[in-house]
Amino acid sequence: MEKLKYYLLFLIAFTLPMYMRVNNIVLAVYIFVVLSEAIYKRKNIFKKKVLLRSIPLISFFFLAVIASLSTENIIDIKYLEKYWIFLLIPVVFISQTHFYYKYKEAIYKGLILGVLCTLFICEFNAVYEVIVNKEPLNYFLRWRHLGHEFTAIADTHPSYLGIFVCASIYLILNNVIVYNKVVKITLLMFFTFSLFQLVSRMALVICVLTWFVFVLKSYKKHFRMIGSLMIILIGIIIVFFTFGSGYLKDRVFSSNKTINDSRINRWGVSYEIFLDNPVLGIGFNSIKKERVKRYNEKGYNVAAQKEYNAHNQFFEYLSVNGVLGGVVFLGVFYFLLYNAIKEKDFIFIFIFTSFFIANITESMLVRIKGIEFFVLFASLFLSKLNTQKKAIDYNLIKNENK
Repeated sequence: MEKLKYYLLFLIAFTLPMYMRVNNIVLAVYIFVVLSEAIYKRKNIFKKKVLLRSIPLISFFFLAVIASLSTENIIDIKYLEKYWIFLLIPVVFISQTHFYYKYKEAIYKGLILGVLCTLFICEFNAVYEVIVNKEPLNYFLRWRHLGHEFTAIADTHPSYLGIFVCASIYLILNNVIVYNKVVKITLLMFFTFSLFQLVSRMALVICVLTWFVFVLKSYKKHFRMIGSLMIILIGIIIVFFTFGSGYLKDRVFSSNKTINDSRINRWGVSYEIFLDNPVLGIGFNSIKKERVKRYNEKGYNVAAQKEYNAHNQFFEYLSVNGVLGGVVFLGVFYFLLYNAIKEKDFIFIFIFTSFFIANITESMLVRIKGIEFFVLFASLFLSKLNTQKKAIDYNLIKNENK
């Protein structure tokens, strides 16, 4: 049973960056297996102690319940579909003895290999299209093979995949999963190169910060490797500057494009909705209709046509759940970051900080990919915090998996 759970967790993390339907099936199977085991062993995983320790994530589920309330249907269940994992995953993780020590490797390996596989699918498709359409080689870095067009084949979103790539880069840089130097440098360069193809500015900012911190922290210990990486990185940037299309350069390197990004203007719409409904917000049932109405009033025609969300998670919670949503959102991240810093756990400091930064220009807790990534790693961290015996001989735990 332990091996089965290990492989299922690996597959959950592996499929997270790509096809969501497959990922949802694997996640459902994993939850079913854990619940079935608990029933067979007559173990109550929803104990008061477990629920209390899961509160930071369960609070997001309660926000979703409140936002689902309507005068017509009391609670509109359809809005809760993607939020159930805020309740189930932390409880399932925390209720298992020494969960963090047993399964962290499965999640880390799964994410890195899943990102690698997803990028291969996207790259192969881009090369295939260039060849089939008989396009010049420099078309590889034009808009039709970048951003959403680049990731569509793998059923993923460039901003979300960008965060997964950054997390994988950090895990590899910090030897969480050990590779030999050649494999390590190859993976790091491939992931970094692919970030430019995603044209996600925030992911690139996070990637630059990751490299900067790594160089500052490790330049004496890994001087040669850092030198090699920097030379290759400069080469990648030169390639993109030389052969990249105007769209790519404007999207990634133009400060005017960043400053004038229309999503920043749209934040004002969500803020206005919050001011009209400050306590508990407007809820799920009305938010889309109200946003579209105000987008049209302000002339944001594309935003109205595509029914864009706030593209900022804080403003998203303010408009949907009012002050309560904003306080819970900031409070949970403060709790997680404070404890990660207190534990000196740099992996989770990076994951929570980078995810928070990404939510400045995205509403990542609106889509299932963002929700699952956050819940998966936050639950893993909470399971570590709540392990009573932290100084454990890992070899003993590995024996339990056999």
